[in-house]
Amino acid sequence: MYKTTKAKIESVFGEAVSKFNDAGCVKWVPRNSETHYITVFGNEQICASYVGCLYAGQQPLWLYAPGCDYVDTALHEMLHASGAMHEQSRIADRNQLISFNWDAVSASSAFNYVGIQTTKARNYDLGSVLQYALTFGGQTYMTSNDPDLTYLTTQALDDLSFYDVAELNAYFHCAGCGEIITLDVGSTQQVNLSPYSTGIHCSWLVKGADKTKIRMTIESMNLPTNDQNDCFHFLEIKDYLAGSPGKLVCGNSGGGVFTKKLLGPSNMMIIRFDSETYSTVAPGTGFTFTVEAAPSGL
Repeated sequence: MYKTTKAKIESVFGEAVSKFNDAGCVKWVPRNSETHYITVFGNEQICASYVGCLYAGQQPLWLYAPGCDYVDTALHEMLHASGAMHEQSRIADRNQLISFNWDAVSASSAFNYVGIQTTKARNYDLGSVLQYALTFGGQTYMTSNDPDLTYLTTQALDDLSFYDVAELNAYFHCAGCGEIITLDVGSTQQVNLSPYSTGIHCSWLVKGADKTKIRMTIESMNLPTNDQNDCFHFLEIKDYLAGSPGKLVCGNSGGGVFTKKLLGPSNMMIIRFDSETYSTVAPGTGFTFTVEAAPSGL
């Protein structure tokens, strides 16, 4: 639950809430009379949040305007409030990607760079909204060990990265719209997106163990079509090559089974959902599908 206290940041924070809520099962909703909630303050020159739920009752989150009134900044602080640490704090794997200029880090800001053991539902992500800029105010605080990847830290962001979403959904044990699913031989995982909103465009990357083939079964589906049964909202199932167009499925159906062809890696399949192309069409009730890493027999 949340409420804001400064009108000029409400637009930015509202957009961030919409993007965050589209990512998975963790939802930010306006406070009514709930006992525990977050208040977004905009009257102090600070962009900050506590990590996780630390206070009974009201817990503050700060977004100062101007300076913090950006969607990616709001998402950064919202992830902190949800329990996420800075990307550069991932002590287990950060040294593979970045190096620190500790001489430039002041004692008062060192806590933003200290190494912490974190969950590892996905790899280090230089494009995460939780990754600090390598250079700020003309001072270099970090460098990418691979200069070709530096661009990932300089791109303008206005949404959670694919891996931000994957980490969030893995931590809270929910299947949002899009994630990386890793399966052992014979294991399965169910994905449910019901209900869903319009304006969504996301993908699931399903990876199985060696010598497996990915099988996807649609348990139920209700996605809108036109009178000619052309899809307005659809799942695209890439059961051939990842770079080739996939099969589009929509309408009212269940029981369809799609198995990755033995061309290219059979233990990898991409499934894409689109309710963005025709975002003015009312959504259906959603869908449920199951993915399995079946033995390939090879």
